[in-house]
Amino acid sequence: DQIAGAVGAGNLVPEIISESTGGALTIQATVDRPDIDPGKKIPIYLHALPDRFLFDPVCDTGGMALKWFRDEFCGPELASAAQQGKDAYELITDMAAGAPPACDGLIMLPHLAGAFSPEYEPEARGVFYGFTLGHTRAHFARAVLEAVAYMLHRNLELVRAAGVDVQEIRATGGGARSRLWRQIKADVCNVPVLSLRCDDAALLGDAMLAAVATGMVSSLAEAAEGMVVLGERTDPRPAEHTVYQAAFAKYTELFEALVPVFRHPTGGDGATGTL
Repeated sequence: DQIAGAVGAGNLVPEIISESTGGALTIQATVDRPDIDPGKKIPIYLHALPDRFLFDPVCDTGGMALKWFRDEFCGPELASAAQQGKDAYELITDMAAGAPPACDGLIMLPHLAGAFSPEYEPEARGVFYGFTLGHTRAHFARAVLEAVAYMLHRNLELVRAAGVDVQEIRATGGGARSRLWRQIKADVCNVPVLSLRCDDAALLGDAMLAAVATGMVSSLAEAAEGMVVLGERTDPRPAEHTVYQAAFAKYTELFEALVPVFRHPTGGDGATGTL
């Protein structure tokens, strides 16, 4: 599905990055060679195109972190959405928009099912850090959105270290429907984020592959030209990016500081250990 999703996003040449915020967060980058990752940390697949490969970092909890927050802490939004015939996620992101970038110092580590790329710490756990009496549910909601953007940024750093020039991000999956989330990702990563007319890129990619296989079109490039339709472009904002640079540094510092705790838990999950 990751390969099909990249095809459906029109991710057929280097420099175009696609990401999918569904249950997980996944990132796709088309590359010409499989051996350019100096740290050998990036998962890689054969691309649907001949002689091309696909970097595919995966983070286990992407949109699932927001779903958890919705189910456990957003009863009023769920009830209101049911009454109004709206999507509860829309109401939650509307609430999150009421908090400022970087959430007045509140940072979330979204590793509710362990951390995969690029940290590879399966015992990592979720954390909210830095909240005070002045923080509200809006701050916590926005912190979830920002945490996923920080994960995206960390993986883009990994991809850049392998020599990939990141020019734009094409957002797919359910998370791409949120204009606020796309703006946060653009501001954090300092790269334009583009939505797609069809956010279910994997299904579109399957259709494009079928069109090539049955001779309806001559190539995936031709299929992409006729079937991949870009939506809104969200440009990064310099002032917000500056704020997020400091917050991202704190996010990274927080994770690194907690690695010994994750590896040697003193409670929870029935595990014991010492620091």
